[in-house]
Amino acid sequence: MAEVARTSGFSRAWLYRHFPDKESLVSAVLLRTGEAFWRTAREHIDAEPTSDVSSVIRVGPAGWR
Repeated sequence: MAEVARTSGFSRAWLYRHFPDKESLVSAVLLRTGEAFWRTAREHIDAEPTSDVSSVIRVGPAGWR
């Protein structure tokens, strides 16, 4: 937690107020990352002019370039 506080610029006290332990912090990061991934995936699918979803399926974010 000390390294996270140092890197992020937040105090350890602030981190522990919001995340009681390291597992809580990691869980929050994973949840936010997963939500961002699926939101971006949905935006790319919705932006395609076709209703054939199979034409927009690629392997991961690298396929959206």
